[in-house]
Amino acid sequence: MGSKAELVTRETLIVDRRYSKAASLHKNAYLFTKRTFDMIFAVSLLIITLPITLLAALLIFLTDRGPVLYKQERTGHYGKPFKILKLRSCVKNNEELAQDSYTWIGKIIRKTSIDELPQMINILRGEMSLIGPRPWITDYYKNMNSYERRRYDMLPGITGLAQASGRNEISIFDKIQHDIEYVDHCSIKMDLKILWRTFISVLIHQGVTGGKGTIEDEIGALQNEQFKSRGVKIVNIFQ
Repeated sequence: MGSKAELVTRETLIVDRRYSKAASLHKNAYLFTKRTFDMIFAVSLLIITLPITLLAALLIFLTDRGPVLYKQERTGHYGKPFKILKLRSCVKNNEELAQDSYTWIGKIIRKTSIDELPQMINILRGEMSLIGPRPWITDYYKNMNSYERRRYDMLPGITGLAQASGRNEISIFDKIQHDIEYVDHCSIKMDLKILWRTFISVLIHQGVTGGKGTIEDEIGALQNEQFKSRGVKIVNIFQ
């Protein structure tokens, strides 16, 4: 017969295994419910907003005769790249410009988040979810450490905890921390809170500003952090 310490260790292992199995079943049930809701929501929203999407698409085309949809490579689940779909809000030669230049209709659809509607197709493809960390351009992923890349452990979302917590009004590091918090503690209850807070932020147009300037600043901050982590210069922010 084993010692008391051995018995305690065995009992602890049994409890841990039971807990892990229960947690895994709970997580799988959550993900199944989440995916089912995503599919129903995406199809329903595509149908309901079809007149708005068609009108916006027509106005986008008539404004400068450019493509209606904007496609860009983003980093998705576990770092896998995919093409995100949006209604084009910038002028057709925007990639050649130093700063983003929005058309008059582009400013409206961006301010009201109508430009995000085509991402329902990304959801149906299984590339995105309604709730999750926003999919950023690949330069973000390239300049993140292993801890920061944990935000990619779930499908990217149309909105997420970072968007519901200030969008572009908070720092890149706060955004990442909010996203990791969501990955670690995601639940139906949290998803509903994020949806409500996102709805409010859209109504009051919170954190809508952004674009190339913001992206360059955020990537620069990530690069600087990686540079410091190599021992060049470390600053204790808690002092």
